[in-house]
Amino acid sequence: SLYGTHNFCFDKVFGEDSSQRTVSDFFTEQFTSKLLNGVNCALILAGAKSSGKSHSLFGEIPSASKANECSLLTTDAGILPNIACGLFRKMRASNSTVSYTVKCSFVMLHLERIIDL
Repeated sequence: SLYGTHNFCFDKVFGEDSSQRTVSDFFTEQFTSKLLNGVNCALILAGAKSSGKSHSLFGEIPSASKANECSLLTTDAGILPNIACGLFRKMRASNSTVSYTVKCSFVMLHLERIIDL
């Protein structure tokens, strides 16, 4: 039921004065460590329209021609580019005998319907 009392558990809540870098750094470390140990991860952003979900996820990223260069990420880069760069950086630095497969899915929940993006 949508009505009534509900209890929710959160791993982390950031204050409104948290910087993009603070949020990205937290998730980059949490996700890359777990992903490299074979743990599936999900990042869920929720909020009202125009509340900053897309900005938190993507932030400021380099132009498309340089989007694959992690060294060009600014402190305003979002969670997703930072996780991707952190993950691939750690994969390159790991044991050369390890083989990785990276898969990613994007879905949107809108009006209680899941839309595969």
